Amino acid sequence: MKNVTVLFVMILFTAGMSLAQNNDASIDQVGDLHDATISQTGSSNEAFVLQTADAGREGSDVSTASVSQEGSDNYVNLNQRAFYGNNNAIIEMVGSNNSVQGTSSNSAFYQNHGLNTIDVSMQGNDNVLYSLRGEAQKNVNLLELEITGNANTVGLLQEYGRAYVDILGISNSVLLDQKAGSGNPAETATIDVVGDANSVDVFQRGGSNEATVDLSGNDSDADISQNGFANTAFVTQGGQNLDAGVMQNGDDNAADINQSGVNQRASQWVSGNDNVVDQTQTGSNNGQRVEITGSDNIFDVTQHGQNNFSYVNARGTGPGVNSLSLHNSIFDLLQEGSDLRSSGSIGGNDNTVNIHQAGSGHRITGGQGGYDAAGFTIEGNGNSLEISQFGADHSAVSNQFGDGNSATISQYGS
Repeated sequence: MKNVTVLFVMILFTAGMSLAQNNDASIDQVGDLHDATISQTGSSNEAFVLQTADAGREGSDVSTASVSQEGSDNYVNLNQRAFYGNNNAIIEMVGSNNSVQGTSSNSAFYQNHGLNTIDVSMQGNDNVLYSLRGEAQKNVNLLELEITGNANTVGLLQEYGRAYVDILGISNSVLLDQKAGSGNPAETATIDVVGDANSVDVFQRGGSNEATVDLSGNDSDADISQNGFANTAFVTQGGQNLDAGVMQNGDDNAADINQSGVNQRASQWVSGNDNVVDQTQTGSNNGQRVEITGSDNIFDVTQHGQNNFSYVNARGTGPGVNSLSLHNSIFDLLQEGSDLRSSGSIGGNDNTVNIHQAGSGHRITGGQGGYDAAGFTIEGNGNSLEISQFGADHSAVSNQFGDGNSATISQYGS
């Protein structure tokens, strides 16, 4: 009887397919093996899909919803609760000012329980996919989102989820919040954005999570925040006036920022032990900043080009919550080009610092504004500092406080 009811609903909506404006389509299904299809053409159309299991939650409870809208100012609200099966939603929107979200925080779209998938395609401008309420996507979920257009907004809360977002356009915004408890499946966020003035924010909580952000264009920024252990973060940017920030709190994490272009800024805040930090910049007028604390950490910084600067703080004087001390860690800096600057401060014991500069007009000194220290300063015991400068017109300042420290400055050239 349930299949007959579902079939009647599908025939009803197929026969009454909306072809004008201000149309409303609602499907409410309770039981097993749901299948709903809505197609609307025009403007100011609304589609509501509610698919739930029986009160006893028995059966396979597989729900499938397909919504297609073409026009402007259209709206989709989705609610799928299949307790023992897989929810699948396919939403296609062509036009402007379309949205997949709720009318309030309590009615936002969500998929609850068991291997859920939402596949959304948006073509146009000023479109929105947004649901940051609890259970927006819960229990091993997958988001696949493709957007072509400008000024689109994406926001989603996932519990134990994976997200793949592909955006082509200008002034788009992505906010992805993923959380998982101890022993639960790892989360993955892969975001690829091409265009100018785009913004990406990823928050991950739990262990063994991975966030990868690839931005191509100008005036864009990417921020990744991870709280847990064994997480990895990768940011790749190419263009002008780009910002990248990674914050990690926990142990055995790894972060990599790679930027190429002009006027790039890269910042990493790391608190914990056995973490690995990598930053690479190629181009001119780029800046790097590292705030790191803990033990047995490794951080490598590389810059190629002109007028670049690098700053590291690990002695408790920085603005970040991670400003404590560093022990048994290694810091390697390589700068190649002209007019490159570096400064930093480390507080702790048994750390190793290696700075290598090749080219002309390099400085290891202060005077870098917000990224400022009096040369390279080390406070603590048993630390080692080696500075090598190759080329012409270099200067280096080193300050050490404590016992058993060593410092070597080597300058080659004329």
